[in-house]
Amino acid sequence: MRLSAGRGAAPEVLVRLAGFRARGRAARRRQALYVAYCVLLLTAIYAVPYLAALVDAAAGQRWRGPTAERAREAAPAALPALAALALLGAAQLAVWRGPVRLPAAAVHWLLPHPVPRAALLLPRLRLAWLVNGVGGALSGAVAALAVHAVGGGGAAWAATLAGAGGGAAVGLMGVAAAVWTQRHHPWFGRTWLRPVLTLLAVALLAHAWSAWASSSAGWARAALWSGPWGWAALPWAATAGRVSAAEGACGGVLAALAVAGALLVARRATLALPARVLRQQTRIAGVFTAALYGADPRVARAALSAPRRTRRATGRTVRVPRARWLLVPWRDLLGLLRAPLRTGSGVALWGVTVALLAAGHPAAGVAALVTGYLAAAQLVEPARLESENHERGAALPWPRGALALRHALLPGALLLLSSAPLVAFAPLAPAWVPALLGAASVSARRGAMPASVLLGTQTPLGDTGPIQAAFWLARAPLLVLPALVPTLLSGVSTAPAVAWSLAVGAAALTWTRASASRSA
Repeated sequence: MRLSAGRGAAPEVLVRLAGFRARGRAARRRQALYVAYCVLLLTAIYAVPYLAALVDAAAGQRWRGPTAERAREAAPAALPALAALALLGAAQLAVWRGPVRLPAAAVHWLLPHPVPRAALLLPRLRLAWLVNGVGGALSGAVAALAVHAVGGGGAAWAATLAGAGGGAAVGLMGVAAAVWTQRHHPWFGRTWLRPVLTLLAVALLAHAWSAWASSSAGWARAALWSGPWGWAALPWAATAGRVSAAEGACGGVLAALAVAGALLVARRATLALPARVLRQQTRIAGVFTAALYGADPRVARAALSAPRRTRRATGRTVRVPRARWLLVPWRDLLGLLRAPLRTGSGVALWGVTVALLAAGHPAAGVAALVTGYLAAAQLVEPARLESENHERGAALPWPRGALALRHALLPGALLLLSSAPLVAFAPLAPAWVPALLGAASVSARRGAMPASVLLGTQTPLGDTGPIQAAFWLARAPLLVLPALVPTLLSGVSTAPAVAWSLAVGAAALTWTRASASRSA
C-alpha cells in the first residue's frame, strides 16, 4: 500500500512513515529470498535426482508389471479424485490459515482505519495465485510424467504440458475455494463448501479405488466430465488416448472458463473478507508457529480450536448431583457434552479396540493398545483443561492427586459400560481400562515442555534433542502400553493376563496421582 500526502496531511510525517515501511518491505523481501533459496537448495539436493529418474522412466515407459497396469487403468478416475482432494485440502487449511492473510502490524494498525482494502489484500491474493499456480503446475507435470512412465500413451512432452496446465488450473481453483472459506468462515456461521467438497472427494476416491481394484477404467469418463476437478484432466486424457481430441479441447476450454470464474470469485471474496477473520487468523498463525518452534503440540492444537459460535450445552442439561463424590464426574460430563465430536470419537475408538481384541490375533491386539489409548485420551480432555488452569479446581476440597484420580471416574465408567456387552469375546478390554486411563491422564497433565529437554547431545547420527522431546511428549504411552503387551501372548491364560493388567493399571494410576501432586 503506497502512502501519499493528501489534503490536510503532514507531508513530513507521511514521508517518515513511508521510509519505515520501505525498510520493512526490504526486510520481508530478504526473508522471502532466503526462503526461496532454501527451497531451491533442498529441491536440488533431494528432488532433482528423483525427477531425473522419473523423466528417464517416462521417456522409455520403463515401469511395467501388474501394479503399473492397474495404475494406468485407474489414472483417469484417480486424477479427478486427487483434484477434488486438493480443493478440499485448500478449503480446510483456509479455516485457520487462509491464502489472504496480513502481518500483525497491518492487522492492528491499518485494518481498523478507513484505508482501501484492495491495496492491503489484493497483493496477498496475487501472491497466492502465483504460489498455488506454480505449485499446481509442477505437481500436475510430475503426475503426468508418472502416468506416462507406466505406459500412458502419447508423447511425453504433450502429457507433461497437459498435466502442468491441469495442475495450474486446480491450484488456482484451490485459491478460490480457500478465499471463499475465509469469506464465509465456519467459526462465525454455517457454510456449505467444505461438506460438499468432502462428499465429492469421498465419492471420487471410492470410484478411483474401485477402478484400481478391478484394473479397469470403469466410469472414468463420467469422473472426467463430473466438474472442474475433472475438466482439468481432460487435456491429459486426450494426449494419452483415453478420450478424443475434441473432448480434450472442450475440457480445456471448460477448465479455462472455470479458472476465470474462480479468479473473479476469489477477487470479490477477498475484498469482502471480514476483519474479524483476518485478526483471528493472524493471531492463530502466530500462536501455532510459536508452538511448533517450541515443540508443543498441545498448544498448537489449542490454537486451532478457536472460539466458534455454536450452541453449547449448559449445566441445565444435567442436574447437579447431591453426592459429593459425584461433583467432579458431573463437571467432566458437562465438558464432554460440550464437545460431542470428541466424546463420540472416543467411544468409537473404544469400540474398535474391543473389536480388535475379539479378533484374537497378536497384531490386532497391539493395534488395540494404540486405539484404546487414543480412546482414553479423548475422554480425559476435561482433566487436561483443569491441569492447564488450576483455578478451575482451586475451590474443590481435594488435593491435586486425589482430584486427578476423580477425573478418571467418568471415562472409566464409560469405557467399562461400553465394553461390558462384549466382555465374553474380549475379556481383556475391561482389565486394560485402568492402565489406559492412567497413561492418558499422565499425558493430559504433562504441562509445557521444559527447555532443557530440547538441549540434546551431538552424536554421529545427529542431535538427540528431537528424540528427547518425542520421548518426553509420549513417555506415558511408551512406558505403559509395552507393559500390557505380555497379556497378548498366546501362552498366557485369561486370569493371569487380567491380574497383570490390573497391576499395570494400579501403577499407572499411582503415577497419575504423583505427577498431579508434583504439579500443584
